[in-house]
Amino acid sequence: MQKTIDIHGYTVDEARREIERTIVKLDKNITELIVIHGYHGGNRLKELVQSPNGIRSNRIRRRKYTMNQGETILELFEWHCLRINLTFPLKKITKIFDWLIYS
Repeated sequence: MQKTIDIHGYTVDEARREIERTIVKLDKNITELIVIHGYHGGNRLKELVQSPNGIRSNRIRRRKYTMNQGETILELFEWHCLRINLTFPLKKITKIFDWLIYS
């Protein structure tokens, strides 16, 4: 399922807060958030949404760019996937990192 948010006229900080707030409030079955940021009035909002460090959320799986330059689709993890990642035992994570580093 999809949800759309329009951030025209927002400052970069307002847009960041609004998008992050929206992602937190979304139902677990929403897998795509369409962000309408526009592109004629400047690229700051577009850069915010498309930058890997722009929006802070563990739910963002990837960003999809469409033929419409004024929108970006944020593909989201479902909540049950997040719970699995968050409850992953720390010892196993440490072993995986040790294996990656020392292999």
